Amino acid sequence: MENLILKENTKIHIFPIGEIMFVEAIEGKVNISLSSGTKVDYLKYTLKTIEEILCKDDSFFKVHRSFILNMKYVRRIEKYSEASYYAIGNSFEIPISRKCVKKLVTTLGDIK
Repeated sequence: MENLILKENTKIHIFPIGEIMFVEAIEGKVNISLSSGTKVDYLKYTLKTIEEILCKDDSFFKVHRSFILNMKYVRRIEKYSEASYYAIGNSFEIPISRKCVKKLVTTLGDIK
């Protein structure tokens, strides 16, 4: 799959998969942030729907109940406190839930 295609009312949004940095859920809708700096806000999709599409690709990982992250854009993972981790990219800091940290570390060990 090369593109994520989302229909909304009279619009069809086409997002190149490789350019999606992260997807954020806010109040039952999603925002998609691209590597070009473009951000498309408030699409009427649930994070679950987007997760079912994107997480088939090994690069995408649901790191928090509100975020799906493209691991190709992560530069480092930082522990801010005993129970607080963040994925850091060139233009973002995204929280990682405690239950996802171990799974993420295991996944990162498998990424070549």
